[in-house]
Amino acid sequence: FIDEGKKVKLYIDMKGVGDVCNSEEDIKLDWSERSFSLKIYNYSVMDGDDKESGNDNDNKNSNGGVKCLSFGRLHGFISKAAARVKKDRIILTLWKKVEEGKDPEDWPQIAQKGEDDHDIV
Repeated sequence: FIDEGKKVKLYIDMKGVGDVCNSEEDIKLDWSERSFSLKIYNYSVMDGDDKESGNDNDNKNSNGGVKCLSFGRLHGFISKAAARVKKDRIILTLWKKVEEGKDPEDWPQIAQKGEDDHDIV
């Protein structure tokens, strides 16, 4: 990830994702001001060692067809989130919630760590 001041970007490398996930239904981003969940549907890229099973059940509901990245407690608050699909990666942008007249807080990591009073999601 990269902290760019007012926003944080996560670069999620996924070979061929732009070729197989090219509709709005394939990428679903849900977020709140302290968390996000990114789901990628219909993603299955075979490596050279993999063999196609020919089974019609290997689609959206199989483990190979849905991928999820989520953080239940971000390091700080966000005001907006968006995902862009490129050929071999997804770029997730989180806009930090910044009070007017103040500089954005640095994020040393994506997830909040070290507090005993956090919520379990």
